[in-house]
Amino acid sequence: MIHELLETAEGLWKSYAEMMKGNPVIGGAMTLYGMGIATYLFKDIPSRIFGYIKGQFMVGVRINNNDNLFNAITLWLEEQERVFRCKNFAAKLNYGIDKHTVAISVGYGNHIFFYKRRIFYLSRIEKDVNNTTDTKESLYITTYGWSPESIRRFLQDVIPQPVGDQNTHIHAFDDYWRRSTEKGVRNLSTVVLTDSNEKKLRDHITQYLDDKAWYRKHKIPWRTGIVLEGPPGTGKTTISLALCGEFNSHLFIANLALTSDERLLEMFKSLPPRAIILIEDIDSYSVATSRSKKMIAKKDDKKSLRGTKVSDAPAYDDERPDASDFSFGSLSGLLNAIDGICSTEDRILIATTNHVEKLDPALIREGRFELILKIDYLDDETARKMFAKFYPDFKMPANFKMRSEISPAKFQTMAMGNKSDPQFIFDFCNEKATKRPKGFLEKAVVCSGDSDPILEEEVYEK
Repeated sequence: MIHELLETAEGLWKSYAEMMKGNPVIGGAMTLYGMGIATYLFKDIPSRIFGYIKGQFMVGVRINNNDNLFNAITLWLEEQERVFRCKNFAAKLNYGIDKHTVAISVGYGNHIFFYKRRIFYLSRIEKDVNNTTDTKESLYITTYGWSPESIRRFLQDVIPQPVGDQNTHIHAFDDYWRRSTEKGVRNLSTVVLTDSNEKKLRDHITQYLDDKAWYRKHKIPWRTGIVLEGPPGTGKTTISLALCGEFNSHLFIANLALTSDERLLEMFKSLPPRAIILIEDIDSYSVATSRSKKMIAKKDDKKSLRGTKVSDAPAYDDERPDASDFSFGSLSGLLNAIDGICSTEDRILIATTNHVEKLDPALIREGRFELILKIDYLDDETARKMFAKFYPDFKMPANFKMRSEISPAKFQTMAMGNKSDPQFIFDFCNEKATKRPKGFLEKAVVCSGDSDPILEEEVYEK
């Protein structure tokens, strides 16, 4: 076989030599043509050889910017200016209270850095993604060796470790859970609740966290749900934040507007362990409201509008569209995300609502929400706690009776405007108060933040 190939090659070479002697122009053209073909065939050989060597003797990892690890590495890169010897940088503006600063990090391209006497190669690549304004990029980190342990140790050193309970991280979902802000940690005792409600909340979550083995033993999904219902300004969202601090968790805000069923499922599936996910004002989304009421409303609308002109049709009281008008999801999709076969465990779902009666019964049944808690206006007990919080030196009389329909938010707003005048707040809240200081009506209306002064005229003396 080899002998035949050599003879063929020898024959071709002789033919080529005779052609060069007889017609040098055609021979030169054929030479250039052959060199072009050879260059095309062998141009990838060096890169393939390097790729083979790299694959055999180097390990690497890719990190996309839809992972929190990407942000951790980026922050570390901003602090390592001396580690890199590159000419291409990326700049970012950090806003501050006193002054703004500019953070410098490695830019797009290939870079080399040393970490603990080991060489690493870093490539920062921007992806070309259509139909989005977000920047999609990846980091490729490689080093020599056969085991990924060196890269694992590097990443473990780079990520920030928890330092006490200083802040509660608040995340929003945008194709992935992105940290949007931080709040100082607060526990449940910082929220003014009745002793009964505080005990119910603390006992429910404590029992849920302690009973993981029981859930596993009985093959029950380890998750729970809480509905906080009550009028506006009673601190339902604040309770959710306080529960995060109380049980060392982080808060994940779920927005059901402009959310498809697939997006809802991905939102719940991608939750990290021990997460608290919050759906605020869930009754404002049409996917969560009662189906029977919708059907009755549609039938009533058809009956009332039958035979009338469009111009004569009655207008609704509230013409402003709410979040439900822009929801792409369905009740079935929401239920599947909460406790469907693909839903995650080890999470606490909290939903707040001003009208629990509007919610679909299938949504708030047992198994999806185990605790429904009424968070109401201030009563005698919680009002005394509010006075003790804002005016610890003020002596409350034993016969104090709290006026109705005063929310903690309204009390706090008035306290902010009357930091050294507890008597005014007491007269405002005391149902039995008979004497009003001059100008009390105007001051009360301004401080309470009410938009309709007529409501106050019915209560207070001029």
